[in-house]
Amino acid sequence: MTEKDENSTRLDGQLLYSERFDDFYSTRSEPDQEKRFVFCEGNKLHERFAKAGHFIIAELGFGAGLGFLSTAELWQQTAPPGAHLHFFSIEKYPLDRTTLQTALQPFSQWESLSHTLLRQWPVPVPGFHQIAFPESRITLTLIFADVLDALRQMEASVDAWFLDGFSPAKNPEMWRPAVLKEIARLSYQQTTFATYTAAGQVRRDLTAAGFIVTKGPGFGQKRERLLGHFRNRRTAAFSRIQKHLRPTNRSPETRSVTIIGAGLAGCACANRLAARGYRVTLLEAGSTVAAGTSKNPAAIMQPFLSLDDNTASRFSRQGYCHTLQKAQQLALQGISSGFHGGGLFSLPKSKDDALRKKRIAENLRFPESWMEMKPAEHIPGLPADIHGKGIFYPATGWFDLERFCRALVDEYPQKITIMTGQRVEALDYRSDHWRLQTKNHHYSSQCVVIANGHAVAEFRQTRHLPILANSGQITFAACSHPPPLAISHSGYIVPIDDDTLCFGSTYTINSLETSATTENDARNLASVQALSPRLHQQIDDKTLRGWAGIRATTADHLPLVGEIPNPAAFRDIHGPWLLGKKAGNSPDSPFHPGLYCCTGLGSRAMTSGILSGELIASLINAEPLPVERAVYEAIHPARFLSRELKASAG
Repeated sequence: MTEKDENSTRLDGQLLYSERFDDFYSTRSEPDQEKRFVFCEGNKLHERFAKAGHFIIAELGFGAGLGFLSTAELWQQTAPPGAHLHFFSIEKYPLDRTTLQTALQPFSQWESLSHTLLRQWPVPVPGFHQIAFPESRITLTLIFADVLDALRQMEASVDAWFLDGFSPAKNPEMWRPAVLKEIARLSYQQTTFATYTAAGQVRRDLTAAGFIVTKGPGFGQKRERLLGHFRNRRTAAFSRIQKHLRPTNRSPETRSVTIIGAGLAGCACANRLAARGYRVTLLEAGSTVAAGTSKNPAAIMQPFLSLDDNTASRFSRQGYCHTLQKAQQLALQGISSGFHGGGLFSLPKSKDDALRKKRIAENLRFPESWMEMKPAEHIPGLPADIHGKGIFYPATGWFDLERFCRALVDEYPQKITIMTGQRVEALDYRSDHWRLQTKNHHYSSQCVVIANGHAVAEFRQTRHLPILANSGQITFAACSHPPPLAISHSGYIVPIDDDTLCFGSTYTINSLETSATTENDARNLASVQALSPRLHQQIDDKTLRGWAGIRATTADHLPLVGEIPNPAAFRDIHGPWLLGKKAGNSPDSPFHPGLYCCTGLGSRAMTSGILSGELIASLINAEPLPVERAVYEAIHPARFLSRELKASAG
C-alpha cells in the first residue's frame, strides 16, 4: 500500500474527494437527490417497496453512505409494517468515523439514520459488519473487501443492484467482466440494476452477463445512465455453497421456535429470533438461565488471529465485532450486559508465538484502534516484571457471562419464555412437528434449536455429531493491586474489582468434571507466578476459591451451527456426489426438517456466540447469510459427515 493509498480521501468543501481515484464521491450539486434519482427511481423502488416483504439491495461502493441513507428514508416512507430491508454494501476503502460524520453533516434530513449509522460504524477491518436499524426494520451489511472477493462470498437473491463505484475510466477493477458475472450469479428473474454510468463497454459487459440494458436520462449535467433487469427466468440466485451444505430455506409456518438449552448459545439464538418477531420457548435443564458453563463470571473476549487470515480467523473477527456491538446496543437500552471494558493485552505463550504475533501485526496491518503490537512497559498499570511485546486490543475486555445471557433474554421479555427444570429426554418428529419430552411434560414445535453444549449428543438425531467435552477451572482470590485490564498469556487474568483477581484456566481433555479442586487452584496460581512473581505476591492465597465448567468443542475448534443432517439420507443422497458420481436418491430429506443446532462454541464462545445465533435466526427466517459463504460451510454441522464420506473413498 503506497503513501497515497493510505491517505487518499479528503473533503473539498462539503464533498468527499478521492485522490486514489482522482474523482469526487458524488455530484457537486444535490448529491442526495442524485442518489435517489439514479438508484431509487432507476430501480423503481417506490412502488416495489410498497409491496415488499423481504427486500434485498446490494450496492458496489458505500462511500459516505448517501445511497443507503436515501434508500432507508424511502423505505421508512413506503414499506408496509413487518417488511424488512437487507442492504448489502461493498467497500474496499471504508472511511473512518470522523470523516464520515463530517461528510454527512450537510444532510439534516437523515439525522436520525445517520446517528444510528455513526454510532455503530465499525473499525475498518476486512470482512462482514452488520448494523441494525430496528425501528426502521433495516439491516445494513457492510463488506469491507475487494469487490470480486466480496461478491464470491455473498449468498443472497438480490432484488436490486446499485452499481455506484467510481467510473470505469477511474476504477476499471470494479467494472471488469468477472465482477459483472458475480452480480449476475446473485440475481434472478425480478432483479433490476441502476448505475450512473452509460459507458459502452459496461453496457456490453452487462448484456453479456445476462442483463437487458436500457438507457435513461442522467442526473444534472450527465446526459444518460444505464438501467435494466436480469433476463434469466430462474426464481433464485445461483449459490456457490457446496451442494450438500445448501440451506433448505424452510421457515416454520407458526412464528415460534423451541430452543433446548439456555446458556450463551441458546440465549443468543433466542435473542436474534425474538428480534425478528418469533415467539421463543427456552427449555433449560437447570434451575436458571446460564445454569452450566455459561455461568462463568469472568470470560475474556479475544479474537483468534492467523497469519494467513484463514476462515476461522475471519469468523472470529466478525464474531468479536458482533459481540461488542451487541453489548453496546444493550447498554444504550439501559440493559446491563455484564461487559467490562478497559482492553485486553495478549502476551505470547512462547518464542514461536511471539514471532507469530509480530508477523500477524505486521502483515494484517489492522488499525491501532482495533489492535496494536505494544511492549508491556507501554501498558499503564501492568506489574513491572511483565516484559516483552504483545497485542493490545483496546475495545475488548471481559464479560460476566451469566449477566450477558440474562441481558439477551431481558431485551425481549414479551417474546422469550423460559422454562427451567426441563431436561429434554427424547426428541421425535411426528408428521409436521417435533415432540420434545421432558420428565413431566411434552412440548410441540415445528422448529427446534439444540443449544445444550456437549449434551447435544444425547439425542438420536444428533449422536453422530463429534462433540468433545473438556473441563476447566478458574480461580478467584483477594489481590491488593489487580492490573487495570485483562491479560491473556498461557492462561488469563481478569481484574474483577479493586481487590479481587480472577485467573486461570485449566484445560482437561475429555472430562465432565464440574467440581473445583484445590489442585487446580494451585495450578492456576502457579501460572500467575510464572508470568509475574510481583503480581503473585499481591494475591492472598488463603482466599482462593475455584469455579469449574465444561467446554463443548470439536476437533477443528469450530462450532456446529446450522441444520442437522439425517446421516442415512445424507449418505444416500450426497455420498455418491461427494465421490464424483451422480447424486443418489432417498425418500427422506438429507436434513431433519426444522431441526438446528448451535453448540461447540468452546473456548471462543464470546467471539462466536452472538454471530452463531444471528446465523441460526437467518437460516430459520430464510434470509441472506450474515456471514461469508466460507464461514457458513466451515461451521456447518454436516461437515464431518462429508469428510467421512470423502475419506471412505480414499
